[in-house]
Amino acid sequence: MKKIKYFRSLNHIIILKLAEERFTFKKEERLCSRKIFEQLSVSKSSFFNHPLKLVYMEVKKLPEPVNVQVAFAVPKRIFKKAVDRNRIKRMLREAYRLNKQLLYKYCEKENRKYVLVFVYVAKDLPNFNFLRDKLVLLLQRIVNQI
Repeated sequence: MKKIKYFRSLNHIIILKLAEERFTFKKEERLCSRKIFEQLSVSKSSFFNHPLKLVYMEVKKLPEPVNVQVAFAVPKRIFKKAVDRNRIKRMLREAYRLNKQLLYKYCEKENRKYVLVFVYVAKDLPNFNFLRDKLVLLLQRIVNQI
């Protein structure tokens, strides 16, 4: 019986540690402000790693109490069907949700706030693993070069 209690308590500790680093993507983290979108369109700060382009901007204040706000875009002229655009955006959100800790730790440590837009520019439907790897490379690049 002691082994069962030990394993239960061990599992409980593991669950608590995972809860500290929750892999969520809340509404506050989504970029919705039209003013900030307009400023981003003028911004010349960007990175490109085919098939993703990352446009970013450092801001002093965000409308929500978070350090990073993110948006995802897929051009309508490349993907005519909304089903395809939505699928790519869903994959991008999932890849970001699983790997955003790279950027969040840096922003909390340096006390900075950023706005990001990931734009998918290729003409074919991506594989999730390929897309995730490219997104991680862009996140690492933004942390290293800022």
